[in-house]
Amino acid sequence: MRFRFRRTEIMRITDILANDLRHDTDRNGALSPSLQVCLALRYFATGSFQSLVGDSIQVHKSTVCRTVRSVALSLCRRINTFVGFPSQPDQQIIARQKFFNIAGFPDVLGCVDGTHIRIKTPTEHENVFVNRKGYHSINAQIVCDADLKITNCVIKWPGSKHDSYILRQSRLLGEFEAGTYPGRLLGDSGYPLRPWLMTPYLNPANYHEERYNSAHIKTRNAVERCIGVLKKRWACLHRGNASHGHNLALAEAKPFL
Repeated sequence: MRFRFRRTEIMRITDILANDLRHDTDRNGALSPSLQVCLALRYFATGSFQSLVGDSIQVHKSTVCRTVRSVALSLCRRINTFVGFPSQPDQQIIARQKFFNIAGFPDVLGCVDGTHIRIKTPTEHENVFVNRKGYHSINAQIVCDADLKITNCVIKWPGSKHDSYILRQSRLLGEFEAGTYPGRLLGDSGYPLRPWLMTPYLNPANYHEERYNSAHIKTRNAVERCIGVLKKRWACLHRGNASHGHNLALAEAKPFL
Protein backbone atom coordinates (compact mmCIF):
# COMPACT_ATOMS: atom_id res chain seq x y z
CA MET A 1 0.00 0.00 0.00
CA ARG A 2 2.79 2.43 0.89
CA PHE A 3 4.73 1.68 -2.31
CA ARG A 4 1.69 1.35 -4.67
CA PHE A 5 2.82 -2.12 -5.72
CA ARG A 6 2.42 -5.67 -4.51
CA ARG A 7 5.47 -7.40 -3.05
CA THR A 8 5.91 -9.58 -6.14
CA GLU A 9 5.84 -6.54 -8.43
CA ILE A 10 8.39 -4.69 -6.29
CA MET A 11 10.72 -7.68 -6.56
CA ARG A 12 10.15 -7.79 -10.32
CA ILE A 13 11.08 -4.11 -10.63
CA THR A 14 14.13 -4.73 -8.46
CA ASP A 15 15.26 -7.60 -10.70
CA ILE A 16 14.93 -5.38 -13.78
CA LEU A 17 16.90 -2.49 -12.28
CA ALA A 18 19.36 -4.43 -10.14
CA ASN A 19 22.38 -4.15 -12.45
CA ASP A 20 22.04 -0.37 -12.55
CA LEU A 21 21.54 0.03 -8.82
CA ARG A 22 23.93 -2.54 -7.37
CA HIS A 23 27.02 -1.09 -5.62
CA ASP A 24 30.44 -2.66 -6.01
CA THR A 25 30.98 -2.58 -2.25
CA ASP A 26 28.97 -2.73 0.95
CA ARG A 27 31.19 -0.15 2.60
CA ASN A 28 29.54 2.87 4.22
CA GLY A 29 26.25 1.00 4.46
CA ALA A 30 25.46 1.02 0.74
CA LEU A 31 21.76 0.45 0.07
CA SER A 32 20.71 -2.77 -1.64
CA PRO A 33 18.83 -2.52 -4.97
CA SER A 34 15.58 -3.61 -3.32
CA LEU A 35 15.89 -0.94 -0.64
CA GLN A 36 16.67 1.70 -3.27
CA VAL A 37 13.60 0.72 -5.26
CA CYS A 38 11.40 0.86 -2.16
CA LEU A 39 12.82 4.24 -1.18
CA ALA A 40 12.17 5.67 -4.64
CA LEU A 41 8.67 4.20 -4.84
CA ARG A 42 7.86 5.66 -1.45
CA TYR A 43 8.90 9.10 -2.67
CA PHE A 44 7.03 8.73 -5.98
CA ALA A 45 3.90 7.64 -4.10
CA THR A 46 3.90 10.47 -1.55
CA GLY A 47 5.73 13.39 -3.16
CA SER A 48 6.78 14.26 0.37
CA PHE A 49 9.93 15.99 1.54
CA GLN A 50 12.97 13.80 0.99
CA SER A 51 13.95 14.20 4.63
CA LEU A 52 10.66 12.63 5.71
CA VAL A 53 11.05 9.77 3.25
CA GLY A 54 14.58 9.18 4.53
CA ASP A 55 13.39 9.10 8.14
CA SER A 56 11.38 5.96 7.37
CA ILE A 57 14.61 3.94 7.05
CA GLN A 58 16.99 6.31 8.86
CA VAL A 59 18.96 7.67 5.90
CA HIS A 60 19.92 11.25 5.13
CA LYS A 61 17.89 13.25 2.60
CA SER A 62 20.95 13.45 0.33
CA THR A 63 20.88 9.65 0.09
CA VAL A 64 17.19 9.82 -0.79
CA CYS A 65 17.93 12.40 -3.50
CA ARG A 66 20.66 10.26 -5.10
CA THR A 67 18.53 7.12 -4.85
CA VAL A 68 15.43 8.69 -6.38
CA ARG A 69 17.50 10.07 -9.23
CA SER A 70 19.23 6.73 -9.88
CA VAL A 71 15.99 4.75 -9.88
CA ALA A 72 14.17 7.32 -12.03
CA LEU A 73 16.92 7.39 -14.65
CA SER A 74 17.14 3.60 -14.67
CA LEU A 75 13.39 3.39 -15.29
CA CYS A 76 13.63 6.02 -18.04
CA ARG A 77 16.23 4.00 -19.89
CA ARG A 78 13.74 1.13 -20.11
CA ILE A 79 10.72 3.13 -21.23
CA ASN A 80 10.57 1.55 -24.68
CA THR A 81 10.33 -1.91 -23.12
CA PHE A 82 7.04 -1.11 -21.44
CA VAL A 83 5.53 1.79 -23.40
CA GLY A 84 4.84 1.20 -27.09
CA PHE A 85 2.21 2.25 -29.60
CA PRO A 86 0.31 -0.70 -31.15
CA SER A 87 2.29 -1.51 -34.29
CA GLN A 88 1.17 -5.06 -35.11
CA PRO A 89 -2.08 -5.60 -37.05
CA ASP A 90 -3.60 -7.81 -34.35
CA GLN A 91 -2.76 -5.21 -31.67
CA GLN A 92 -4.35 -2.46 -33.74
CA ILE A 93 -7.53 -4.47 -34.32
CA ILE A 94 -7.90 -5.06 -30.59
CA ALA A 95 -7.22 -1.39 -29.77
CA ARG A 96 -9.77 -0.13 -32.32
CA GLN A 97 -12.42 -2.60 -31.13
CA LYS A 98 -12.02 -1.63 -27.48
CA PHE A 99 -12.40 2.05 -28.27
CA PHE A 100 -15.39 1.33 -30.53
CA ASN A 101 -17.08 -0.53 -27.68
CA ILE A 102 -17.07 2.64 -25.55
CA ALA A 103 -19.31 4.85 -27.71
CA GLY A 104 -19.23 3.56 -31.27
CA PHE A 105 -16.40 5.81 -32.47
CA PRO A 106 -14.57 3.89 -35.24
CA ASP A 107 -10.87 3.41 -36.05
CA VAL A 108 -9.46 4.93 -32.85
CA LEU A 109 -5.98 3.77 -31.88
CA GLY A 110 -5.40 6.16 -28.98
CA CYS A 111 -6.40 9.35 -27.17
CA VAL A 112 -3.95 12.20 -26.66
CA ASP A 113 -3.78 14.97 -24.09
CA GLY A 114 -1.25 17.04 -22.18
CA THR A 115 -0.77 17.35 -18.45
CA HIS A 116 1.48 19.59 -16.39
CA ILE A 117 4.00 18.08 -13.97
CA ARG A 118 4.86 20.64 -11.31
CA ILE A 119 8.58 21.31 -10.72
CA LYS A 120 10.67 23.54 -8.51
CA THR A 121 11.66 26.88 -9.95
CA PRO A 122 14.58 26.16 -12.31
CA THR A 123 17.72 28.26 -12.15
CA GLU A 124 18.06 28.49 -15.95
CA HIS A 125 15.42 29.65 -18.46
CA GLU A 126 12.99 30.02 -15.59
CA ASN A 127 10.38 31.93 -17.59
CA VAL A 128 9.78 29.23 -20.21
CA PHE A 129 8.73 26.75 -17.54
CA VAL A 130 5.85 28.95 -16.33
CA ASN A 131 2.59 27.52 -17.67
CA ARG A 132 -0.70 29.29 -18.33
CA LYS A 133 -1.79 28.66 -14.73
CA GLY A 134 1.22 30.55 -13.41
CA TYR A 135 3.38 27.80 -11.89
CA HIS A 136 6.53 26.04 -13.13
CA SER A 137 6.00 22.73 -14.87
CA ILE A 138 6.92 20.28 -17.58
CA ASN A 139 4.11 19.75 -20.10
CA ALA A 140 3.83 16.01 -20.66
CA GLN A 141 2.02 14.57 -23.68
CA ILE A 142 0.22 11.32 -22.93
CA VAL A 143 -1.36 8.86 -25.38
CA CYS A 144 -3.29 5.93 -23.94
CA ASP A 145 -5.48 3.02 -25.05
CA ALA A 146 -8.99 2.09 -23.92
CA ASP A 147 -7.56 0.20 -20.92
CA LEU A 148 -5.83 3.40 -19.70
CA LYS A 149 -2.40 1.99 -20.57
CA ILE A 150 0.09 4.61 -21.75
CA THR A 151 1.21 3.77 -25.28
CA ASN A 152 3.23 6.90 -26.08
CA CYS A 153 4.52 9.88 -24.14
CA VAL A 154 6.63 12.98 -24.68
CA ILE A 155 8.09 14.38 -21.47
CA LYS A 156 10.72 16.99 -22.22
CA TRP A 157 9.01 20.31 -23.02
CA PRO A 158 8.62 23.23 -20.57
CA GLY A 159 5.21 24.26 -19.29
CA SER A 160 4.87 27.26 -21.58
CA LYS A 161 4.70 25.04 -24.68
CA HIS A 162 1.20 24.36 -25.99
CA ASP A 163 -0.13 20.82 -26.39
CA SER A 164 -0.39 21.23 -30.17
CA TYR A 165 3.24 22.39 -30.41
CA ILE A 166 4.43 19.30 -28.55
CA LEU A 167 2.47 17.03 -30.86
CA ARG A 168 3.92 18.76 -33.93
CA GLN A 169 7.43 18.10 -32.64
CA SER A 170 6.80 14.46 -31.75
CA ARG A 171 7.80 11.38 -33.70
CA LEU A 172 4.22 10.12 -33.49
CA LEU A 173 2.98 12.93 -35.74
CA GLY A 174 5.46 12.00 -38.46
CA GLU A 175 4.43 8.37 -38.25
CA PHE A 176 0.74 9.18 -38.60
CA GLU A 177 1.42 11.63 -41.44
CA ALA A 178 3.35 8.88 -43.23
CA GLY A 179 0.43 6.47 -42.84
CA THR A 180 2.30 4.11 -40.53
CA TYR A 181 -0.78 3.50 -38.39
CA PRO A 182 -4.17 2.65 -39.96
CA GLY A 183 -6.29 4.52 -37.47
CA ARG A 184 -6.86 7.81 -35.67
CA LEU A 185 -6.13 9.67 -32.48
CA LEU A 186 -8.71 11.66 -30.53
CA GLY A 187 -7.73 15.01 -29.06
CA ASP A 188 -9.48 18.00 -27.51
CA SER A 189 -10.13 21.31 -29.24
CA GLY A 190 -6.61 22.50 -28.46
CA TYR A 191 -5.26 20.23 -31.20
CA PRO A 192 -5.56 20.88 -34.96
CA LEU A 193 -7.96 18.77 -36.98
CA ARG A 194 -6.11 16.28 -39.19
CA PRO A 195 -7.26 13.21 -41.15
CA TRP A 196 -5.73 11.07 -38.40
CA LEU A 197 -6.53 13.41 -35.46
CA MET A 198 -10.19 13.97 -34.69
CA THR A 199 -11.26 16.94 -32.55
CA PRO A 200 -14.75 17.99 -31.39
CA TYR A 201 -17.04 20.52 -33.06
CA LEU A 202 -16.78 23.81 -31.14
CA ASN A 203 -20.33 24.80 -32.08
CA PRO A 204 -22.32 21.74 -33.19
CA ALA A 205 -25.06 22.88 -35.58
CA ASN A 206 -27.18 19.74 -35.91
CA TYR A 207 -28.03 16.38 -34.40
CA HIS A 208 -25.26 14.56 -36.25
CA GLU A 209 -22.57 16.93 -34.99
CA GLU A 210 -23.92 16.68 -31.44
CA ARG A 211 -23.91 12.89 -31.69
CA TYR A 212 -20.32 13.02 -32.97
CA ASN A 213 -19.29 15.25 -30.05
CA SER A 214 -20.98 12.95 -27.56
CA ALA A 215 -19.17 9.87 -28.87
CA HIS A 216 -15.91 11.82 -29.06
CA ILE A 217 -16.13 13.01 -25.45
CA LYS A 218 -17.02 9.59 -24.08
CA THR A 219 -14.18 7.93 -25.97
CA ARG A 220 -11.54 10.60 -25.31
CA ASN A 221 -12.38 10.49 -21.61
CA ALA A 222 -9.99 7.53 -21.45
CA VAL A 223 -6.90 9.76 -21.53
CA GLU A 224 -8.30 12.11 -18.88
CA ARG A 225 -8.99 9.15 -16.62
CA CYS A 226 -5.52 7.77 -17.37
CA ILE A 227 -3.87 11.02 -16.29
CA GLY A 228 -6.08 11.19 -13.20
CA VAL A 229 -5.16 7.65 -12.15
CA LEU A 230 -1.47 8.33 -12.81
CA LYS A 231 -1.36 11.46 -10.65
CA LYS A 232 -3.45 9.95 -7.88
CA ARG A 233 -1.15 6.95 -7.68
CA TRP A 234 2.10 8.94 -7.89
CA ALA A 235 1.66 12.11 -5.83
CA CYS A 236 5.13 13.36 -6.77
CA LEU A 237 3.72 14.33 -10.20
CA HIS A 238 1.70 17.20 -8.74
CA ARG A 239 3.79 18.09 -5.68
CA GLY A 240 6.93 19.28 -7.39
CA ASN A 241 7.71 21.92 -4.78
CA ALA A 242 8.26 19.34 -2.05
CA SER A 243 11.72 18.43 -3.28
CA HIS A 244 13.59 18.29 -6.54
CA GLY A 245 15.13 14.86 -6.95
CA HIS A 246 12.40 13.58 -9.24
CA ASN A 247 12.32 16.79 -11.27
CA LEU A 248 16.09 16.65 -11.74
CA ALA A 249 15.75 13.13 -13.09
CA LEU A 250 13.08 14.20 -15.57
CA ALA A 251 15.03 17.23 -16.70
CA GLU A 252 18.21 15.30 -17.33
CA ALA A 253 16.71 12.13 -18.79
CA LYS A 254 14.57 13.66 -21.60
CA PRO A 255 13.89 10.11 -22.79
CA PHE A 256 10.51 10.16 -24.47
CA LEU A 257 10.01 10.95 -28.15
